Amino acid sequence: MPTLTDSTSAPLPLTSAAGPGLPGSQPVPADPLASLRDIHLPTEVTQLPIAPGWWVLAGLILIALVVGYAAWRRHRDAHQYRRAALQLLQQIDVNGENSSASLQAINAVLKRAALVAYPQTHIAGFYGEAWSQFLRQSAPDLVQPAQVPDLLSTGLYAAPAAQTESLAILLDYAKDWLRKHVKESRLALMDRGSQEQKSVEGLTPGSPAGDPETHKQGNINAAS
Repeated sequence: MPTLTDSTSAPLPLTSAAGPGLPGSQPVPADPLASLRDIHLPTEVTQLPIAPGWWVLAGLILIALVVGYAAWRRHRDAHQYRRAALQLLQQIDVNGENSSASLQAINAVLKRAALVAYPQTHIAGFYGEAWSQFLRQSAPDLVQPAQVPDLLSTGLYAAPAAQTESLAILLDYAKDWLRKHVKESRLALMDRGSQEQKSVEGLTPGSPAGDPETHKQGNINAAS
């Protein structure tokens, strides 16, 4: 027969078995990081493919570079004869004993440069005053020294003493002419404008060419 001592022989648990709604119960907290996602870096921004506008801009820049380089080459080639002539003038000895040869060398360099610069003009047939006048017309912004016309005509065959005094003047003028003479197209326009101006002046009232009485008198004289 069971006794009281048998029913109470098992030891009682030390923790409470109360449920969640019971007083004294503690809910087990959930992990707060369990619901967070991992860190995702943003998609890297790329420059490709390039927008069409950038391709157009690059093409325009390339065309501008090609055109600029071609223009620079044409300008350099067009003025190559100037640099070559200046180098030839640097080689002429103005202090040498043979001043006549130096004067003729300067004149020859000017002629060679003018033949290249003005191929449509009959430069080879210019001598003396005609040659010095052409040099003045082809470099309108350059003042020609008064000694140059004589040097290019009779000065080439003058006494060496007289040539030595004017050698440096002609050399400096030749260098300035090589740097400042205009193109053949501009020279043609200048000549055309000069001819038109002379024509207008001839038709101006009061001038012999534009005076009707003069023409009338001339016709009468021709008829008589």
